[in-house]
Amino acid sequence: MAKTISSKTVAVINAITLLIAGVLFLFMDHLGFKWLNIILGISVILLGLITVISEFIREKTLVSKNVAIGSAIVALGIYIITKQIATMILGLIPIIFIVIGACIFMDSFLLRYWRNNRSLILFLVEFLLGAFLITLGVLFLTVASFTHYMGMAFGIVLIAYAIYLLMGALAAPREKKKK
Repeated sequence: MAKTISSKTVAVINAITLLIAGVLFLFMDHLGFKWLNIILGISVILLGLITVISEFIREKTLVSKNVAIGSAIVALGIYIITKQIATMILGLIPIIFIVIGACIFMDSFLLRYWRNNRSLILFLVEFLLGAFLITLGVLFLTVASFTHYMGMAFGIVLIAYAIYLLMGALAAPREKKKK
C-alpha cells in the first residue's frame, strides 16, 4: 500500500515555513537585503516544492494544475534569489495588505448575510481584521515614516497566518484511510 501525505501534514509544513519566513521578516533590518533575497527565495522554493511533492504523492502524476502552480512558485523563488528582487516584493506588501483586507472585509458580510451564519463574533473578527489590513496598507502607501516598519508588519502577519494554519491543522479531525 502506498503512503500518502495528508492535507494536515502539508498544512503543518506550510505553517512552519511561513513561521520561519515571518520571523526572518521581523529581523529584516538586521539581516540586510542580500540575505533577505536568499531567505525569501528559499522559503518560496520550499513552498513550491511542498506543493509539487504533496500533489505528486496524492495524485501519482506530475501533470496537474497544482503541480504547475507549485512549479511556478519554485521558479519565482529561483528568480528572487538570482535577480535580487526582494525590494520590489516589499513594495507590493501594502497592495497585498489592501487586497487581502478587502477580501476578508467583504467575506465578513458574505458570511453574515449571504451564507446566513449568524455568528456575531466571527463577523466582528473578520470585519475588524479586514479593516485593519486595509488601513495598514493605506498607511504604508501614504505615510513615509510607516514604510520603515513594513517588513516587520509583514512578518507579524505571516506569523499570525502560520499560527492560524497550525491551529487549524492540529484541530482538524484525522482523515480516514480509503479502503
